[in-house]
Amino acid sequence: MLKTILTLLSILSLCCIALPGNAQIITTYAGTGVGGYNGDSIAATTAQISPTMVCIDDSENLYFCDVPSRIRKISRAGIIYTYAGLADTGYTGDNGPATAAKLKIPAYICVDKKNNVYFLDGNSYIRKINRYGIINTVARVAVTGSYCCDSMAAAAATIGTVQGLATDTACNLYIADMRSHRVLKIDTAGMITTFAGGGSGGRMTDGTVATVARLSYSSSISICCDKKGNLFLYDSFYVYKINTAGTVSRFAGDGTYGYSEDVPATAAKIVLYGRMSIDTTGNLYIADQPGRLRKIRPDGIIVRYAGDSAVRGFAGDGGHPSAAQFNYVYGVAPNNKGN
Repeated sequence: MLKTILTLLSILSLCCIALPGNAQIITTYAGTGVGGYNGDSIAATTAQISPTMVCIDDSENLYFCDVPSRIRKISRAGIIYTYAGLADTGYTGDNGPATAAKLKIPAYICVDKKNNVYFLDGNSYIRKINRYGIINTVARVAVTGSYCCDSMAAAAATIGTVQGLATDTACNLYIADMRSHRVLKIDTAGMITTFAGGGSGGRMTDGTVATVARLSYSSSISICCDKKGNLFLYDSFYVYKINTAGTVSRFAGDGTYGYSEDVPATAAKIVLYGRMSIDTTGNLYIADQPGRLRKIRPDGIIVRYAGDSAVRGFAGDGGHPSAAQFNYVYGVAPNNKGN
Protein backbone atom coordinates (compact mmCIF):
# COMPACT_ATOMS: atom_id res chain seq x y z
CA MET A 1 0.00 0.00 0.00
CA LEU A 2 2.75 2.43 0.98
CA LYS A 3 4.58 1.76 -2.27
CA THR A 4 1.43 2.55 -4.23
CA ILE A 5 0.93 5.74 -2.25
CA LEU A 6 4.47 6.89 -2.88
CA THR A 7 4.01 6.51 -6.63
CA LEU A 8 1.27 9.12 -6.37
CA LEU A 9 3.47 11.78 -4.79
CA SER A 10 3.95 13.81 -7.92
CA ILE A 11 0.23 14.26 -8.56
CA LEU A 12 -0.55 17.00 -6.09
CA SER A 13 2.87 18.51 -6.62
CA LEU A 14 2.24 19.31 -10.27
CA CYS A 15 0.17 22.30 -11.30
CA CYS A 16 -0.46 23.66 -14.80
CA ILE A 17 -0.22 27.44 -14.76
CA ALA A 18 -2.21 29.37 -17.36
CA LEU A 19 -0.43 32.45 -18.70
CA PRO A 20 -1.52 35.18 -21.11
CA GLY A 21 -1.74 34.09 -24.73
CA ASN A 22 -2.46 30.47 -23.76
CA ALA A 23 1.21 29.84 -22.94
CA GLN A 24 1.52 27.36 -20.11
CA ILE A 25 4.20 26.07 -17.80
CA ILE A 26 4.18 23.31 -15.23
CA THR A 27 5.73 23.67 -11.79
CA THR A 28 5.91 21.80 -8.52
CA TYR A 29 3.30 23.23 -6.17
CA ALA A 30 3.89 21.02 -3.14
CA GLY A 31 5.98 18.09 -2.05
CA THR A 32 9.61 17.02 -2.19
CA GLY A 33 9.11 13.61 -3.77
CA VAL A 34 9.46 11.97 -0.35
CA GLY A 35 6.43 10.63 1.48
CA GLY A 36 5.61 11.04 5.14
CA TYR A 37 5.11 14.09 7.32
CA ASN A 38 7.70 16.68 8.32
CA GLY A 39 5.59 19.39 9.89
CA ASP A 40 3.13 22.22 9.35
CA SER A 41 3.31 25.97 8.77
CA ILE A 42 6.11 25.52 6.26
CA ALA A 43 6.39 26.16 2.54
CA ALA A 44 4.40 23.48 0.71
CA THR A 45 7.33 22.86 -1.64
CA THR A 46 9.40 21.70 1.35
CA ALA A 47 6.72 19.42 2.80
CA GLN A 48 6.79 15.64 2.79
CA ILE A 49 3.38 14.46 1.65
CA SER A 50 1.53 11.35 0.43
CA PRO A 51 -1.39 12.86 -1.51
CA THR A 52 -4.21 11.22 -3.41
CA MET A 53 -7.26 13.41 -4.09
CA VAL A 54 -7.45 17.21 -4.22
CA CYS A 55 -9.96 20.06 -4.27
CA ILE A 56 -9.74 23.85 -4.24
CA ASP A 57 -12.00 26.56 -2.86
CA ASP A 58 -12.91 29.92 -4.37
CA SER A 59 -10.16 31.62 -2.36
CA GLU A 60 -7.56 29.32 -3.96
CA ASN A 61 -6.87 27.31 -0.82
CA LEU A 62 -6.07 23.74 -1.84
CA TYR A 63 -7.10 20.72 0.25
CA PHE A 64 -5.87 17.18 -0.20
CA CYS A 65 -6.07 13.76 1.37
CA ASP A 66 -2.68 13.01 2.91
CA VAL A 67 -2.78 9.32 3.69
CA PRO A 68 -2.98 7.54 5.96
CA SER A 69 -4.61 9.86 8.50
CA ARG A 70 -4.67 13.56 7.60
CA ILE A 71 -6.27 16.18 5.42
CA ARG A 72 -3.88 19.01 4.62
CA LYS A 73 -4.48 22.54 3.39
CA ILE A 74 -2.20 24.74 1.31
CA SER A 75 -2.96 28.44 1.53
CA ARG A 76 -2.88 30.77 -1.43
CA ALA A 77 0.51 31.92 -0.12
CA GLY A 78 1.87 28.38 -0.47
CA ILE A 79 2.01 27.47 3.25
CA ILE A 80 0.89 23.99 4.28
CA TYR A 81 -1.16 23.11 7.36
CA THR A 82 -2.93 20.10 8.81
CA TYR A 83 -6.64 20.76 8.34
CA ALA A 84 -7.87 17.56 9.96
CA GLY A 85 -6.50 14.42 11.52
CA LEU A 86 -3.66 13.23 13.72
CA ALA A 87 -0.71 10.92 13.25
CA ASP A 88 -2.72 7.87 14.32
CA THR A 89 -5.64 6.45 12.37
CA GLY A 90 -9.02 6.00 14.00
CA TYR A 91 -12.53 7.41 14.21
CA THR A 92 -12.95 10.11 16.85
CA GLY A 93 -13.63 13.80 17.21
CA ASP A 94 -17.18 14.52 16.03
CA ASN A 95 -18.50 17.91 17.20
CA GLY A 96 -14.97 19.09 17.93
CA PRO A 97 -12.00 20.62 16.11
CA ALA A 98 -11.04 18.59 13.02
CA THR A 99 -7.38 18.96 13.97
CA ALA A 100 -8.08 16.88 17.09
CA ALA A 101 -10.03 14.17 15.27
CA LYS A 102 -8.77 10.79 14.13
CA LEU A 103 -9.30 9.76 10.49
CA LYS A 104 -8.56 6.66 8.48
CA ILE A 105 -7.39 6.85 4.86
CA PRO A 106 -9.47 9.88 3.82
CA ALA A 107 -10.62 9.90 0.18
CA TYR A 108 -12.89 11.62 -2.39
CA ILE A 109 -12.47 15.07 -0.90
CA CYS A 110 -14.57 18.01 -2.14
CA VAL A 111 -15.41 21.53 -0.97
CA ASP A 112 -18.61 23.54 -1.40
CA LYS A 113 -19.21 27.26 -1.89
CA LYS A 114 -19.47 27.79 1.87
CA ASN A 115 -16.06 26.16 2.42
CA ASN A 116 -17.49 23.01 3.96
CA VAL A 117 -15.12 20.15 3.20
CA TYR A 118 -16.51 16.63 2.68
CA PHE A 119 -14.61 13.37 2.47
CA LEU A 120 -14.98 9.63 2.83
CA ASP A 121 -13.47 8.33 6.05
CA GLY A 122 -12.13 4.79 5.68
CA ASN A 123 -13.96 3.87 8.86
CA SER A 124 -17.08 3.77 6.61
CA TYR A 125 -18.42 7.27 7.15
CA ILE A 126 -18.86 10.44 5.11
CA ARG A 127 -17.62 13.31 7.24
CA LYS A 128 -17.86 17.08 6.98
CA ILE A 129 -15.55 19.83 8.23
CA ASN A 130 -17.39 23.13 8.35
CA ARG A 131 -15.88 26.54 7.66
CA TYR A 132 -15.06 26.91 11.36
CA GLY A 133 -13.03 23.70 11.43
CA ILE A 134 -15.57 21.55 13.30
CA ILE A 135 -15.93 17.95 12.13
CA ASN A 136 -19.09 15.84 12.04
CA THR A 137 -20.38 12.64 10.46
CA VAL A 138 -22.88 13.23 7.65
CA ALA A 139 -23.74 9.65 6.66
CA ARG A 140 -22.58 6.09 7.21
CA VAL A 141 -21.54 3.51 4.68
CA ALA A 142 -22.90 -0.02 4.99
CA VAL A 143 -20.32 -2.72 5.65
CA THR A 144 -22.67 -5.10 3.85
CA GLY A 145 -25.86 -4.34 1.99
CA SER A 146 -26.83 -1.32 -0.07
CA TYR A 147 -28.60 2.01 0.08
CA CYS A 148 -31.59 2.68 2.29
CA CYS A 149 -33.67 4.89 2.12
CA ASP A 150 -34.95 7.94 0.16
CA SER A 151 -36.44 11.04 1.77
CA MET A 152 -34.96 10.58 5.20
CA ALA A 153 -32.21 12.21 7.21
CA ALA A 154 -28.86 11.24 5.72
CA ALA A 155 -27.45 10.56 9.18
CA ALA A 156 -30.02 7.76 9.58
CA ALA A 157 -29.55 6.26 6.11
CA THR A 158 -27.01 3.69 4.95
CA ILE A 159 -25.02 4.03 1.74
CA GLY A 160 -23.67 1.07 -0.21
CA THR A 161 -20.13 1.79 -1.44
CA VAL A 162 -18.86 5.32 -1.97
CA GLN A 163 -16.67 5.89 -5.01
CA GLY A 164 -17.04 9.62 -5.54
CA LEU A 165 -18.25 12.84 -3.91
CA ALA A 166 -19.14 16.21 -5.46
CA THR A 167 -20.92 19.42 -4.52
CA ASP A 168 -22.90 21.88 -6.61
CA THR A 169 -23.18 25.66 -6.41
CA ALA A 170 -26.19 25.33 -4.09
CA CYS A 171 -24.04 23.31 -1.64
CA ASN A 172 -25.86 20.00 -2.19
CA LEU A 173 -23.64 16.92 -1.79
CA TYR A 174 -23.67 14.10 -4.38
CA ILE A 175 -22.44 10.57 -3.70
CA ALA A 176 -21.57 7.89 -6.24
CA ASP A 177 -22.83 4.68 -4.62
CA MET A 178 -21.29 1.82 -6.55
CA ARG A 179 -22.98 -1.06 -4.78
CA SER A 180 -26.45 0.42 -5.13
CA HIS A 181 -26.03 1.62 -8.77
CA ARG A 182 -27.09 5.12 -7.77
CA VAL A 183 -25.95 8.71 -7.42
CA LEU A 184 -27.37 10.02 -4.16
CA LYS A 185 -28.01 13.62 -3.15
CA ILE A 186 -27.90 15.11 0.33
CA ASP A 187 -29.50 18.55 0.36
CA THR A 188 -28.58 21.43 2.64
CA ALA A 189 -31.28 20.32 5.11
CA GLY A 190 -29.53 16.96 5.47
CA MET A 191 -32.15 14.92 3.60
CA ILE A 192 -31.02 12.15 1.24
CA THR A 193 -32.65 11.13 -2.05
CA THR A 194 -31.75 9.26 -5.23
CA PHE A 195 -30.49 11.67 -7.90
CA ALA A 196 -29.67 9.10 -10.60
CA GLY A 197 -29.89 5.36 -11.05
CA GLY A 198 -32.75 2.97 -10.54
CA GLY A 199 -30.76 0.46 -8.52
CA SER A 200 -29.87 -1.96 -11.34
CA GLY A 201 -26.80 -2.40 -13.51
CA GLY A 202 -26.53 -1.52 -17.19
CA ARG A 203 -25.85 1.35 -19.57
CA MET A 204 -27.39 4.80 -19.40
CA THR A 205 -29.40 5.80 -22.47
CA ASP A 206 -29.70 9.28 -23.96
CA GLY A 207 -32.94 10.98 -23.01
CA THR A 208 -33.59 8.72 -20.03
CA VAL A 209 -34.85 10.19 -16.79
CA ALA A 210 -31.87 9.94 -14.46
CA THR A 211 -33.72 8.39 -11.53
CA VAL A 212 -34.66 5.30 -13.56
CA ALA A 213 -31.42 4.99 -15.56
CA ARG A 214 -29.17 1.96 -15.28
CA LEU A 215 -25.63 2.41 -13.97
CA SER A 216 -23.11 -0.33 -14.52
CA TYR A 217 -20.38 0.86 -12.10
CA SER A 218 -18.13 -1.94 -13.33
CA SER A 219 -14.98 0.20 -13.37
CA SER A 220 -13.63 3.44 -11.94
CA ILE A 221 -16.24 6.08 -11.18
CA SER A 222 -16.04 9.83 -10.82
CA ILE A 223 -18.59 12.63 -10.49
CA CYS A 224 -18.38 16.41 -10.66
CA CYS A 225 -20.74 19.38 -11.08
CA ASP A 226 -20.45 22.49 -13.21
CA LYS A 227 -21.49 26.00 -12.22
CA LYS A 228 -24.92 25.54 -13.86
CA GLY A 229 -25.80 22.55 -11.70
CA ASN A 230 -25.24 19.84 -14.33
CA LEU A 231 -23.68 16.66 -12.99
CA PHE A 232 -21.07 14.66 -14.93
CA LEU A 233 -20.55 10.97 -14.28
CA TYR A 234 -17.89 8.62 -15.59
CA ASP A 235 -19.12 5.03 -15.80
CA SER A 236 -17.47 2.24 -17.79
CA PHE A 237 -15.75 4.12 -20.65
CA TYR A 238 -18.46 6.78 -20.93
CA VAL A 239 -18.91 10.25 -19.45
CA TYR A 240 -22.58 11.10 -18.99
CA LYS A 241 -24.17 14.47 -18.32
CA ILE A 242 -27.27 14.80 -16.17
CA ASN A 243 -28.82 18.22 -16.64
CA THR A 244 -30.79 20.22 -14.10
CA ALA A 245 -34.04 18.75 -15.47
CA GLY A 246 -32.76 15.27 -14.58
CA THR A 247 -32.24 14.04 -18.15
CA VAL A 248 -29.28 11.88 -19.20
CA SER A 249 -27.10 12.45 -22.26
CA ARG A 250 -23.77 10.97 -23.35
CA PHE A 251 -21.04 13.58 -23.05
CA ALA A 252 -17.94 11.58 -24.00
CA GLY A 253 -16.67 8.10 -24.77
CA ASP A 254 -17.49 5.48 -27.37
CA GLY A 255 -17.79 2.67 -24.84
CA THR A 256 -14.50 0.94 -25.63
CA TYR A 257 -11.19 0.76 -23.82
CA GLY A 258 -8.36 2.86 -25.22
CA TYR A 259 -7.09 6.36 -25.83
CA SER A 260 -8.04 9.08 -28.34
CA GLU A 261 -7.23 12.77 -28.62
CA ASP A 262 -8.03 15.68 -30.93
CA VAL A 263 -11.38 14.12 -31.85
CA PRO A 264 -14.98 14.78 -30.78
CA ALA A 265 -15.28 13.53 -27.20
CA THR A 266 -18.30 11.36 -28.05
CA ALA A 267 -16.13 9.43 -30.52
CA ALA A 268 -13.13 9.12 -28.18
CA LYS A 269 -11.87 6.12 -26.28
CA ILE A 270 -11.74 7.02 -22.59
CA VAL A 271 -10.38 5.15 -19.60
CA LEU A 272 -10.56 6.97 -16.29
CA TYR A 273 -8.34 5.65 -13.53
CA GLY A 274 -8.36 8.78 -11.35
CA ARG A 275 -10.79 11.64 -10.90
CA MET A 276 -12.31 14.28 -13.15
CA SER A 277 -13.21 17.92 -12.50
CA ILE A 278 -14.70 20.84 -14.40
CA ASP A 279 -13.66 24.50 -14.41
CA THR A 280 -15.81 27.63 -14.49
CA THR A 281 -15.59 27.94 -18.28
CA GLY A 282 -16.79 24.39 -18.93
CA ASN A 283 -13.53 22.52 -19.57
CA LEU A 284 -13.73 18.99 -18.18
CA TYR A 285 -10.40 17.52 -16.99
CA ILE A 286 -9.85 13.77 -16.80
CA ALA A 287 -7.07 12.13 -14.80
CA ASP A 288 -5.94 9.32 -17.07
CA GLN A 289 -3.30 7.01 -15.60
CA PRO A 290 -0.51 6.33 -15.94
CA GLY A 291 0.82 9.56 -17.40
CA ARG A 292 -1.78 11.92 -18.87
CA LEU A 293 -4.21 14.65 -17.96
CA ARG A 294 -6.89 15.10 -20.62
CA LYS A 295 -9.34 17.92 -21.30
CA ILE A 296 -12.70 18.08 -23.01
CA ARG A 297 -13.18 21.61 -24.27
CA PRO A 298 -16.56 23.38 -24.43
CA ASP A 299 -16.58 22.75 -28.20
CA GLY A 300 -16.67 19.01 -27.47
CA ILE A 301 -13.12 18.15 -28.60
CA ILE A 302 -10.94 16.04 -26.32
CA VAL A 303 -7.23 16.92 -26.14
CA ARG A 304 -4.18 15.91 -24.14
CA TYR A 305 -3.67 18.68 -21.63
CA ALA A 306 -0.59 17.48 -19.79
CA GLY A 307 1.75 14.52 -19.63
CA ASP A 308 3.90 12.59 -22.07
CA SER A 309 2.18 9.23 -22.14
CA ALA A 310 5.20 7.43 -23.57
CA VAL A 311 7.26 7.66 -20.38
CA ARG A 312 6.30 7.57 -16.72
CA GLY A 313 8.33 9.53 -14.19
CA PHE A 314 8.82 13.03 -12.83
CA ALA A 315 10.12 15.67 -15.21
CA GLY A 316 9.20 18.87 -16.98
CA ASP A 317 9.13 21.67 -14.40
CA GLY A 318 9.48 25.02 -16.12
CA GLY A 319 8.35 23.64 -19.46
CA HIS A 320 5.11 23.04 -21.31
CA PRO A 321 2.81 20.59 -19.49
CA SER A 322 2.33 18.39 -22.57
CA ALA A 323 6.01 17.43 -22.38
CA ALA A 324 6.01 16.70 -18.65
CA GLN A 325 6.26 13.26 -17.11
CA PHE A 326 3.93 12.01 -14.40
CA ASN A 327 4.08 8.81 -12.44
CA TYR A 328 0.36 8.42 -11.81
CA VAL A 329 -2.22 11.11 -12.54
CA TYR A 330 -4.94 10.67 -9.95
CA GLY A 331 -6.43 13.94 -8.71
CA VAL A 332 -7.11 17.22 -10.51
CA ALA A 333 -8.52 20.53 -9.21
CA PRO A 334 -8.80 23.62 -11.47
CA ASN A 335 -9.14 27.04 -9.88
CA ASN A 336 -11.12 30.05 -11.07
CA LYS A 337 -8.17 31.53 -12.97
CA GLY A 338 -7.57 28.65 -15.34
CA ASN A 339 -4.75 27.03 -13.34
